[in-house]
Amino acid sequence: MTSTGDHRVVACTVATRAQLSATRALGTSYLRQHPEHDFVVVDLEDPPDWLGISEDEYFELATAYDVGELAEVITPQVVRGLLEKYDVVVKLPPRALVLAPLAFFGSPGFVDLSDSALAHWNLHERPLEGANLIRFDDYDLSTPWVIAPGSPQVLFSERPELKRIYDEYASLVEPHDAPYRFGFLADGTPITAPMRTLFDETRTHTNLLNPTGEKPPHAFDGDHFREWLRLPATPIERVNGFNRLVLAVWRSRVDLQVAFPHPFGPGFRQWCRLHGTHEGLPEWALPGEPLEPAAPIDQFGVNVAGYHTAELGVGEMGRVMLRVLEAAEVPHVSVVEEHSITTTVRTALEAPTSIGAPRFPVSLITVNGDFTAPLLEANPEVGHDRYRIGLWAWELEDFPASMHHGYAHVDEIWTVSEFSRRAISAHSPVPVHTIPVPVPDPGEPRREPSGRTRFLFAFDYNSTAGRKNPYGLVTAFQAAFEERDDVELVIKSTNSHSNVASAERLRLLVAGDERITLLERYLTVGELADLYATSHAYVSLHRGEGFGLTVAEAMIRAIPVISTDYSGTAEFVTPETGWPIPYSTTEVGPGWAPYPAGARWADPDLDSAARAMREVADDPKEARRRGVAGRAHLLRTRQVDAAASWVAERLTAAHEEWRARHEPVPVPVPPSLARRVARRIIRTVRSPDSLA
Repeated sequence: MTSTGDHRVVACTVATRAQLSATRALGTSYLRQHPEHDFVVVDLEDPPDWLGISEDEYFELATAYDVGELAEVITPQVVRGLLEKYDVVVKLPPRALVLAPLAFFGSPGFVDLSDSALAHWNLHERPLEGANLIRFDDYDLSTPWVIAPGSPQVLFSERPELKRIYDEYASLVEPHDAPYRFGFLADGTPITAPMRTLFDETRTHTNLLNPTGEKPPHAFDGDHFREWLRLPATPIERVNGFNRLVLAVWRSRVDLQVAFPHPFGPGFRQWCRLHGTHEGLPEWALPGEPLEPAAPIDQFGVNVAGYHTAELGVGEMGRVMLRVLEAAEVPHVSVVEEHSITTTVRTALEAPTSIGAPRFPVSLITVNGDFTAPLLEANPEVGHDRYRIGLWAWELEDFPASMHHGYAHVDEIWTVSEFSRRAISAHSPVPVHTIPVPVPDPGEPRREPSGRTRFLFAFDYNSTAGRKNPYGLVTAFQAAFEERDDVELVIKSTNSHSNVASAERLRLLVAGDERITLLERYLTVGELADLYATSHAYVSLHRGEGFGLTVAEAMIRAIPVISTDYSGTAEFVTPETGWPIPYSTTEVGPGWAPYPAGARWADPDLDSAARAMREVADDPKEARRRGVAGRAHLLRTRQVDAAASWVAERLTAAHEEWRARHEPVPVPVPPSLARRVARRIIRTVRSPDSLA
């Protein structure tokens, strides 16, 4: 180790084995100008242990990134490791020469000179004179008469001084055709950009939204990665005979998307077979033939399709239905749909044990109307020749025309409140029924409230912060307790990462108020139970709710609730069981899809909400009384047995309707034909020989 003055300096580069000859030339030129420094080459294909990257982790990186990207990705580890021994780390491109001393001295740390060098893309505007570093990217030793492929901006015939430098470089570097270790699968198939992108996106998605899910295999452990590419990622890929890779190729090319906007149609399938193999699609990845959906068996039961593993309200409603079916002892199978929502929603909940292929004549589709068609497209056996029931919810008084396309995909609709039923049935061509949604009883409530009066609210940003209205809650809380520090507000939220603007608005609104805590993450079951147990009241100043599941979950735990007296919650929150907050109506306004800007929703009275919060804080005895009354009300009206009886009755009727549709229809016989047949029969009876 050597030093310059007070600084210990090392130059480094990251290179493949095919570039090792070039790095020797680079190192020689660097040390000629800076003999007091050190020079280190990091082998990209056999990284040193001091990087601190495990073998499997490195193989994952080498699968996700091409050679240039991988070098950039590991650079921070390279620099971190070298800074343990040196004061200054200088990063150089692997194919370069140092022409003069480099100017990088100053404070210790990391200096990247890659972008400051001369190169074929800037030589047309920069002189060679005075340059201290030149790059030789894209210079091909087998065609030394051009500086780069194609139509370079600089010609050697016009810049002979450059030709001398490039000739010197060519004399120092030996041609090397060593294949890149991480460029091919075990069978010799090149690892293409769509493969790398698909792997990286799947890995990132799994880590973020489904950390307990199975991660994709990297490309350097036998044939596992190839087999993963050959498998369908979604039900819609499976039924169409497609696989991960062929869809990744389609997504990677705008020209294919324009030419074949529907990738599962015959056009793209034909392109794959005629042209795909000549454009990087391996033969083993060609799509197969579509599957024919299986017909149902005539047996009482129900296929329940929905977001059963997703941490969102409509997913929870599907899980509620599965518990109701268990209580009703109705045979059922679960169809888990994750693929239409997993870009933004975590799907880390345990899958139901009843997962299976749809086999019953009746299907219950527990997603809203706007997602019904995508679910049926991805899972055709759920809808094929079935009686289809949609479990929908809507939070505003008018069900918009943009949602009406869902009617065409169901035979009847169940919904979660009379409020939702009125909105949906106003336009529905099929029957709409209100299910008595049960609220599971967690048992005798555990109440461990802290010293300060804690108000709680929980919501999902994907359900729109405009409708959930945490902003109004913060305003009411601060108005209620302007000078008090014996209170606190906890707002638990999910999916802030995919709703940055809404989340930032709330963060800035609460900034500086130490009484308000934002919990922007998913909680474990135990953490959520602790949060409920230590809260004095639950406040939901929503602008609309289909049912209001979080309000009901607080009530069943005997937590006093303060809730806008509008929409689904108004059907179980009364002055006896909580604090209903009066409201006026106002236009939704722009920016809160799927709710139309011209639609109307509630605008809760924040002064009334502030008074209610003060009552909870100042009269804990009354708060406890209403909390107990709320729990008692739900235990009387919202238990599983009533829902189980209702569901069993409706499913029986649906099965009978399906059977009626499948009974053979008698074909009417014209009277003239009937008379002729009758005469023929009479003649036959009288004279059997007449048939001879």
